[in-house]
Formats: sequence, C-alpha cells, structure tokens
Amino acid sequence: MSLERAEPPAPWLYRVAFVAGLTLLAVVLVSGLARVAMRDRAFPGLEQDPLVEAARMSERGDRDAARAEFAAAVALNAGDDQMITHAGAGFRKTGHHADAEAALRKALQIRPRPSTYSQLGWTLMEAGRVDEAAASFAAALQTDPGEPLALAGMGEIRLTSDRYAEAADFFRRSIAAKTPDAAVMNSYGIALALAGNSTAAIQAFELAARLDPTPDILANLARARATSSR
Repeated sequence: MSLERAEPPAPWLYRVAFVAGLTLLAVVLVSGLARVAMRDRAFPGLEQDPLVEAARMSERGDRDAARAEFAAAVALNAGDDQMITHAGAGFRKTGHHADAEAALRKALQIRPRPSTYSQLGWTLMEAGRVDEAAASFAAALQTDPGEPLALAGMGEIRLTSDRYAEAADFFRRSIAAKTPDAAVMNSYGIALALAGNSTAAIQAFELAARLDPTPDILANLARARATSSR
C-alpha cells in the first residue's frame, strides 16, 4: 500500500477518542503507584500505607477518600520528592488538579526531576493551562531530551493545535524512548491519520489495539482503514 497523502478524515471523528486517550494515559501513569511504593521501601511501616491505600481507593472510584490519603502521603514523606511526585500523580488521576500542582511543585523544590516536570505538565494541560504545560514539558526535555512523558505531552499539545506532523514526531520519539503504551500509540495514530498518512496510522492503531483493544482504538483503526481504501 502506498504512502501517498490521502484526504484526511474529518478531525472531529478522532476528537472523542483523543479525549478518551488522555484519560487512558492518566490511568496508565498512576496505575503502578502501589507497586512502586512497596518496591522502593523508601519509608518503613505505616509511612507507606497512605500511598498504597490511596491507590486502592482511587481504583475503586472513591476519589475523595483517595485525595485524603494522598494528602497524608505528602505529609508523611515531606522530604521525599519521588513519593510526593507519586502522590501528585494520584491527585491528578482523581481530578484534584490544584492538589496535584501543589504536590508536584513541592517535589520540584526538593529535586527538579524530569519526570516530575512531566507530571506537572500533564496536570497543567488537563487544567487548560496549555502554555504553562508546554513550559513544564520543555523543562523536562532540557534535562532529559528522551523523557517519554514530556515528549508525549508535547505531542498532545501539537495535536490540539492541529500541527499534526510535529505531533507525530513527538509521539514517535516518545514511543522510541520506552515500551509503547496504547494511549500514546493511539494518539500517534491520530496525528498520522489527520496528517493524511493513513498507512502509517493503520499500523499505529493496529499496535495500539494489540496492546489494549478499547472501543475507541478499534473505531480509530476502522476509520483509518476506511480512509485508506478510498
């Protein structure tokens, strides 16, 4: 199948899946909180419990209770930037963006890690503060040009600005930097499809579907295939 530019599909067809992809990525970013807390053994005994319990509450959908536990984790681990970053990511997952921002900025004051800048960037972007998000992603990439979450974030910003070729390049670099996940691969496919590269978009959606065959990803794959066959 040739790689010639096809007439791109109507952008709105992919927008619902794009928003769903952001939500999926938020889940992916925080899903390992309990495992990380137990693995690292940064603090003994009960000092680990709030973060673990908060992750469990969040998974059950009890977001307000999870928020209280994440706050307890921040208080108990006031000097540990990594634990505070995990808590900030948890706040973000539960939709408490102001708490997430405060926690992540506190972690950055302790130690400015690229991963923390990336989490802050996603928090700001989801709160609609796109310019600030871009600055935070840029700060992450200044320290680590291969930081995958920051690259994915830059891709999402370019995608929302209809700069599809640039978005695809950022997603490609993010995917190359770590084991691909379905959400980033799906966004990569969207960028390729809207840029008119239906063949490459199909390949991206096929991989996303193998990783996590959600209805949105499968619908995007079907759209890309339909566009390619025209």
